[in-house]
Amino acid sequence: MKQFWNNLSPIWKTVLACMAMEAVLFFLLMVLSRSLIISVVVQIVLFGPPSLFFAPFLYKKYKKLAEKSLGVGT
Repeated sequence: MKQFWNNLSPIWKTVLACMAMEAVLFFLLMVLSRSLIISVVVQIVLFGPPSLFFAPFLYKKYKKLAEKSLGVGT
């Protein structure tokens, strides 16, 4: 699995990390509220899409790691 993750481009790493974050948040809300509708409404209205706030940071992090592993910029 680590080999698969290392071979992904920074944009795909960001997309997968954001999807995982959204899924974890949704399931936490689902467990706490025990209602699909309430979970969806709370996630959309109250939290908004949290991945929009974290995506730029994650992309920069993964891009910097990719450049570091390839030796670009040295």
